[in-house]
Amino acid sequence: MSDKKVYTGKKGTRTSYPTRCRSSVIKRRPLNRFEVEDGSSGVSASTKKLKVDHDDIDVKCEFGYRIINFFAVFSAISQHVKCKTCNSDIKFDETSSRGLGFKITISCSNCPRVEISSSPFIKNAYEINRRIVLTMRILGIMDKQPYNFEVKKKECIDHVQKRMGTRLRNLKKTVKNLGGKLTNKLIDQLTIYYGLAIRRNPNSLKNMKNEIWATLYHKTSTDENSQHELCSEFWCDWKKAQAANSLRDFHHKPPLPANVFEKLKPIYVDLSRNELLNRCLGGYTQNSNESFNATVWNLASKSYSSGKKVLQIATDIAVCNFNDGLTNILRIMQVLEMTIGPQSYNFCVEADAARIKHAEVSLTDAAKEARSSLKSTKKKMKRPILI
Repeated sequence: MSDKKVYTGKKGTRTSYPTRCRSSVIKRRPLNRFEVEDGSSGVSASTKKLKVDHDDIDVKCEFGYRIINFFAVFSAISQHVKCKTCNSDIKFDETSSRGLGFKITISCSNCPRVEISSSPFIKNAYEINRRIVLTMRILGIMDKQPYNFEVKKKECIDHVQKRMGTRLRNLKKTVKNLGGKLTNKLIDQLTIYYGLAIRRNPNSLKNMKNEIWATLYHKTSTDENSQHELCSEFWCDWKKAQAANSLRDFHHKPPLPANVFEKLKPIYVDLSRNELLNRCLGGYTQNSNESFNATVWNLASKSYSSGKKVLQIATDIAVCNFNDGLTNILRIMQVLEMTIGPQSYNFCVEADAARIKHAEVSLTDAAKEARSSLKSTKKKMKRPILI
């Protein structure tokens, strides 16, 4: 991508004129012979996906649109130019206005009028209007038709899992004598177990609800009073011991205190409602690294109501951008018979290069350690300091 020609109509940028910089990653492990022969070690997924050829994109360097004040610009021009035929003063007027397209009328006192289009025509339509229509449809603007069918809302399971952690931490702050029993470690465990119960049962409301309650009763079980009826053999040690006929040697860990269990029960009742869990069926997520929805929302914003056609266009463009980079937008413009200027080409090439660079940096060991350190630091800052 970086070897491709950039059509520069501006001063040098970091992308068009790269400079050397010292690497922040030192003491890297040398590649073994298999990695050297493979040649793909340490290459991000974005680099592999965006290796596309741009030779099929026709770029016209002299093409481009600018925003001007018609009266101010052409009034100044009329004061400095004269008619080549009769040498009289000329006048500029605007006619045949259609959207952002119009015709410039040049007239003088002796010669017939001359009309010039402000932009090229594409099938009896100004090209500038086609560009605006494409952009507006992508964004979903001015397409606020009401839905004629029922919309069922889905919840992000990551957000639902965070609700459990928030409720448990608020309980610890508001209720006295729970600090030493409802610890931060226990809160993290119950939150993770709650999220896993939803993720492991994306197609069954009954199984999802049973496993949520199983995680709570599992924590209250003792050798004298085991409550593992709802537990699964996949993660429950007591169930595994029962299947292996070794319950005599199995001993429970210290259980959850009874008063803590009574305080937790209303929270579990609220967060295991059928209404909430129904919206969790399917295991959907809004995490940009796990969900394709985020790439579509970048084009068709959720703040505007979009019709089926707009969503289809946004989805198709999002797939092209995700797989082959932003330069695929230029190919879409070619299909629409739009002229591609250097500014559009430079923007797409530089955006793809920045995407690859960001992916390569995120792949380094130093970046991974930094993310891990930042995550642990944030967790420590959220926990109150006990004196």
